[in-house]
Amino acid sequence: MTAPSLRVLYVTTTTYVVRYVLIHDVRGLRGRTDATIVCANGSDIRGLRREGLRIIPIPIRRKLSPVTDVIAIWRVWRLLRRERFDLLHSYVPKGGFVGQLAAFLARALGLTNDAGGNRFSDDDSSIFELDIDRIGAAGISKGCNPPTNDRFCPDSNVTRGQMAAFLNRALG
Repeated sequence: MTAPSLRVLYVTTTTYVVRYVLIHDVRGLRGRTDATIVCANGSDIRGLRREGLRIIPIPIRRKLSPVTDVIAIWRVWRLLRRERFDLLHSYVPKGGFVGQLAAFLARALGLTNDAGGNRFSDDDSSIFELDIDRIGAAGISKGCNPPTNDRFCPDSNVTRGQMAAFLNRALG
């Protein structure tokens, strides 16, 4: 009888890193691990999938982008909660940051309530609407147009002050 596979989530920023760095680890551990890879949706993703790699595209930019970063962290956190990986391994600094913070939030927050959705009027066309509603329901984001605060402004940049407020509300 074979031992059950260790379920590993690899987090990186680009398919380039998957193709030229990460693939060697995944191939070397094939049969001993059940690997899933998170990276941005690059041009090589189909080819990597044809090679048998399970890749879940989550936009993680190499440069600092607070809104995109928070959304990426949130999506990785949801994946961690849903799939219950045994190990998270991150490559490159940005992938490491996103993966580690998502893992921390998965353990610390446990957010699942979206309060019925539609908290903000301007996120209906966003693929992140559910995530946005959940952080709104949790009081992490209060909106971007005080005092009404019925908009999230999903395409706007986030200032350092706003990020500090998000983290303070999220982490207490």
